[in-house]
Amino acid sequence: EHGIVSSLILLRSLSYFLETDLLLDQQSDLKVEDARQFAIRSLFG
Repeated sequence: EHGIVSSLILLRSLSYFLETDLLLDQQSDLKVEDARQFAIRSLFG
C-alpha cells in the first residue's frame, strides 16, 4: 500500500515536468536531477 501511495505522489509531482526542458544546446549542461526525472517519467509515462 505504501508503494502505491508513493508512486502516485511521484507521478503527481512529475506531471508538471516538461520534456522540452531537456533540449540541449552547446552552452547548457544536463543536470542530474533533470535526467533522473526524465528517466522516471519515461518509465511511467
